[in-house]
Amino acid sequence: MIYFSRASAASLSVPILATTIKGAAIARGLTTTGSVIIGVGHGIFTGDWSRLENAGKIALGNFYLDENRSFFGGVLQALAGRLG
Repeated sequence: MIYFSRASAASLSVPILATTIKGAAIARGLTTTGSVIIGVGHGIFTGDWSRLENAGKIALGNFYLDENRSFFGGVLQALAGRLG
């Protein structure tokens, strides 16, 4: 097992990092699955399949933000695209 040096302030071990990464991957999977389910429901009941198309683009990694925006500007752009 690999540990940070004892002189570090937090003295964290690497397994904590692995758990954090695993949790982020699970959260991403759940939100993508939720987006697909909502997109299918929206398409079935309204005939508008754009939400499912957007969920597919996000799941495949084809979701790009404007590189000229600040971090928070990019987050707002992403939220506006998802909510609008």
